[in-house]
Amino acid sequence: EIPETQLHTQIVLPLLRAMGMRHVEYLHGSFERGKDLVYLDQDAFGDDVLAVCQVKNDKFHGRASDSGNTAGVLTQLLQSKSYEVLNPSTSLKQCPQQVVLITTWSIPDRDTADGGGLLNDLKKNNIKIIKTANLWKARSRN
Repeated sequence: EIPETQLHTQIVLPLLRAMGMRHVEYLHGSFERGKDLVYLDQDAFGDDVLAVCQVKNDKFHGRASDSGNTAGVLTQLLQSKSYEVLNPSTSLKQCPQQVVLITTWSIPDRDTADGGGLLNDLKKNNIKIIKTANLWKARSRN
């Protein structure tokens, strides 16, 4: 029930920091290109992983003309893997190694039932879709 910008700045951003993400920056705006947040994570070997995050607070649906169009959002996630962002620790532009969608709503099965290729592409490209409830569980493990 809270506005999306408040969800970004008051909940997701501090939660990512509490989970150990570094250099978390808010990018929401007209030039975001599907990325609300950029941050650095670490892989199992301690190397930096540049990640971008999109946050959705609206229901997904199959209507092609709306911004909550499921296929459109998933395609945007895939495309964001190839858009360079400014790495907050090096100040160099590079493509993110990981893309995350944090959503308060589940992706409806009916909208992705015939989208096997798109869903496989998301998985191959290390794109994660996380419901906020699962984000809280991940936070409690850290």
